[in-house]
Amino acid sequence: MHFFFLLFLFNILVEGIKISNGFKGNILTGNNLILKRNLVGNRLCMFPNRFSIFFWKKKYHDRPIDEKLSVIPVYIITNNNNSPYIFNEQDRQICYMFLCPDDAENMLNEIIKSNGMQNRNNIKLYNINMQKAYELIKEFMHLKKLENQNSDVKNNIVYWKLIPSKRQTQNAYVFLSYKKKSELVFPVFYVDGFYVNKDRANIVPLFFDIEDLRDALNKKGVKNYKIKVLNFVDLIFSENHKSFGFVPSSKSLEYLDKLNKLGTRRSYF
Repeated sequence: MHFFFLLFLFNILVEGIKISNGFKGNILTGNNLILKRNLVGNRLCMFPNRFSIFFWKKKYHDRPIDEKLSVIPVYIITNNNNSPYIFNEQDRQICYMFLCPDDAENMLNEIIKSNGMQNRNNIKLYNINMQKAYELIKEFMHLKKLENQNSDVKNNIVYWKLIPSKRQTQNAYVFLSYKKKSELVFPVFYVDGFYVNKDRANIVPLFFDIEDLRDALNKKGVKNYKIKVLNFVDLIFSENHKSFGFVPSSKSLEYLDKLNKLGTRRSYF
């Protein structure tokens, strides 16, 4: 039921998208966007409704970054103690957070194979949302600063690392110069003038999957367009996010539904 509701939101968002040649906002400056907890009201954030049923809510463009990303699934690997699986990377203890469920599955299978695990149930995928991931990213950045002041910090702390989709990163490289490719960390895709009207404001939808963006453009009959790429990590830590919103990957939503049907065990989250 959770999946169908999110998928319904995605379809309504696509139907509500319009084209405006008059959009002149500077996409490269001021971009902040993120998530909140799984409240029904938050899942209505991208409804193109005329009437403000949830009138006590702030208008979409006035909402903080952490409310804007509540619909984005993120996946982590958990061990037999239901705690995040810890990797060793450059003498650091790191927990990976995957945006792409396929990448998470591949990593999980690699762990099982390399460790010769007989019981696959000892290691599983667990989902959180991007709001929680955002909090963990901020924690990671804070720890990085502490590490610069005291090198012993990295030996006693677990870091969190957001892993971009390998497929979408390759898709993004097509649209970037060599210099921009080296700077890219986590791509999101958009088209100038392609927006959804929400709370009487034009919101630019940023897509995590380029296939979803192309599908939305095709449904609206848009022929001539230029796909552009932004760095997600830069967006979420910038100050001006009023004119942006995020569209979750439809494939990730499908996987999340599958995961929920199988049942996910409790984690310390």
